[in-house]
Parts: sequence; C-alpha cells; structure tokens
Amino acid sequence: MMDDELKQVWAASAALETLQVEMDQAQLSLKEAIDEATKAGADPESIDEAAQLTSVELTDPELAEPVVLTEPVELTKPAEPSHAELELR
Repeated sequence: MMDDELKQVWAASAALETLQVEMDQAQLSLKEAIDEATKAGADPESIDEAAQLTSVELTDPELAEPVVLTEPVELTKPAEPSHAELELR
C-alpha cells in the first residue's frame, strides 16, 4: 500500500508526463501548420505573428522548445551589474 506522500508524488509525476506528451503533440501540430503555411506562400512575418514566435525561434527549434530540467538546480543570486553596464542603461 502506498503512503499518501508517495501517492502525491506519483500523481504529480503522472500529471507532468501527460502535459509533456500534450506539449510534444502541440509543438508537432504547430510545426506542421507552419510548414503548410510556408508551402502555401504565406508571408513569413504573418506566420511569426500567428505563431506568436520570432523569426529566430521559428528557424532555430532549440530556442522554441522548452528546457526541461531533469536534475534539481540551485538558484543563486544574480550577479550585480558592473559600473560600466549601469552607465549603458
């Protein structure tokens, strides 16, 4: 018999897996729709706007895909900007 805590872990993991499958399917559908629009001669800027992505994201799939962390990461305090960086702002 599973502890309540383990049931919660299992349920959360199952929910995440379901969302990941849905995201994969949605990304594939978007890619196919973009390909069809491109083949039909749609204006690239119109495709960008309709997809709510930049041209760079559309041409570089790594930028458009979410990053999935498989290991916990330690968040650190952001570095303070240098004096020179502050002057540029």
